[in-house]
Formats: sequence, structure tokens, C-alpha cells
Amino acid sequence: MLRYPIIEFQNKLYQVKRKIRESQQPILDSWKEATKSDTVLRKDGYFWFVEEIEEAEIIEFTLWKDS
Repeated sequence: MLRYPIIEFQNKLYQVKRKIRESQQPILDSWKEATKSDTVLRKDGYFWFVEEIEEAEIIEFTLWKDS
């Protein structure tokens, strides 16, 4: 089980850091900073604080040999 669920939005993957009800009127910038989120989405009466999952980049490829 993942600690943070993964969602797809506009063909991008995001890791959900926190959901807060709109009715609680959260201070978005403060929560965004506290959760280390780069995006805030709104859906179904919640603010979703999420971080975009960037595509993996192969920096170095090493072929391992069995010992």
C-alpha cells in the first residue's frame, strides 16, 4: 500500500500529499508549502495538494554481472 496515492490529471501523474475540505477554508499557500506540493487541485468539495511525478531519466546504465 502506498503512503501517498497516485492520480492522473491532464495526462500527468501526481502524488497526493493531502486532501482538505473546501468548507474548512484553508490558507492554500501555507498548506502548499507545508505539504511540499507544487500544485493544488479542486474536486468534489476538496482541495488536493499534489506533487507532479516527473518522467524518469536514465542518467547512467550499468550492466550488473552475477558474482
